[in-house]
Amino acid sequence: MKKNPTILFGLIIYFIFANIYFSQTTLSPGDVMFIGINADANSQNGSPDDEEFLFLLLVDVTTGTEIYFTDMGYTGNSAPFFQQNVNNGCGAGTGAVSDGLIKWEATSAVSKGTQILLRVKNTLTTNVGSVTSIVETATVGRAMDLSTSGETIHALQGTLNGSNQFTSVTMISSMRIRTSWDATVSTCEFNSLNSEDPGTGFEFEWNSSNPNDNGYYSGSTSGDKATLQAAILNPSNWTFHNTTVYDLPISGSFPVPVELTSFTALLNNDTVELRWETATEVNNYGFEVERAIKNEELEINNWEKIGFVLGHGNSNSPKSYEFIDASPFGENRPSGNLQYRLKQIDTDGTYEYYNLTAEVDATITSLNDEQLPEEFHLSQNYPNPFNPSTTITYTIPVVDVPSGVEVQHVSLKVYDILGNEVSQLVNKSQAAGIYQVEFDANKLTSGMYFYKLETGSFTETKKMMLIK
Repeated sequence: MKKNPTILFGLIIYFIFANIYFSQTTLSPGDVMFIGINADANSQNGSPDDEEFLFLLLVDVTTGTEIYFTDMGYTGNSAPFFQQNVNNGCGAGTGAVSDGLIKWEATSAVSKGTQILLRVKNTLTTNVGSVTSIVETATVGRAMDLSTSGETIHALQGTLNGSNQFTSVTMISSMRIRTSWDATVSTCEFNSLNSEDPGTGFEFEWNSSNPNDNGYYSGSTSGDKATLQAAILNPSNWTFHNTTVYDLPISGSFPVPVELTSFTALLNNDTVELRWETATEVNNYGFEVERAIKNEELEINNWEKIGFVLGHGNSNSPKSYEFIDASPFGENRPSGNLQYRLKQIDTDGTYEYYNLTAEVDATITSLNDEQLPEEFHLSQNYPNPFNPSTTITYTIPVVDVPSGVEVQHVSLKVYDILGNEVSQLVNKSQAAGIYQVEFDANKLTSGMYFYKLETGSFTETKKMMLIK
């Protein structure tokens, strides 16, 4: 990443606020889905008995996000929630002797659609982030021992006490192979196969009379989150075998939906120019543009469709769009601001409204030469603190040159507390005017950030606080 030495003074502030404001992504049921397992892995990548399982992120997660995985049986909706073993509360020879508890952590932000492999028996490794053994099995040095007689693995977030027992949990998803759910399971029950059903609705289960210990999701990798969840939970979309060791992660990729990165509005001679950009697109039919009035009480009323812009279908590269609202005011100029939003429509007709909106002041009739800004100005973002998006407003003044009004190159960047560039919001030539840019920090962790406006003759930096 690029470094900006002028930002490094914020290091002192960083150490004050880091422990207060940095937080992980809080996950909900179905945000993580199991998509592969090799429980009978006699030889995997040259290492004997390297048992493993694979999970898929269906949401973006921030740096520091932690997810626990355990093959201990779920015992019900009260602490400690799971079976224990000799290492966290049960006597020798009791409890889930071949089961363990591990913690995966995102060492940097990880995007939805990422497949994450955890190898858990003779070695404890992962292809993304880091993984740590919290409670070993009864065999010293072994994190987990996936059974070929039936196995359950749970994904969750929660709080551990000093004995490594959970005092609270949020169950995310589970995978159950070869056996059915049990009616009751006790904490120190001498059994490493049993588990109650957590009841999240995201439990994948295959119970076959055939001894299938290994399997992977082989269905479609396209579709929105709900479509993928339903497909992954359907055993008919999986490939199974008793001894064949499958190559994990799965070949190919899970595409992410349309990702909007910026949305701006500019009032220009009684028209409003809307511009937006996407980072990636999957099955994007296009965007409906909607407009409403935000009155003095800050209430938004009467959204109406004013146009449509065709999308690019599928794309892994940034795409830019533009729409001109030629009649933003109609016959009666509203008292308040004009608000714009986008309705993104997939090729199958499903749609999503984005939380990024753009706004212009309807009390300005137009920006003629007399009304154009006379000086550069970078406003404080609003709201501040914010979560997860905020608006940054800046002005570009008229600069007269012999050939007319000069168009200037404008750069607006966001930096973290260490001076690392985390986002470039503007990097283009712009004429004189008042500009608003939405900054979406959904993928960033809580903390202090800095945004910097630069042109050929002007530089200004301001601070903002993201609190999740």
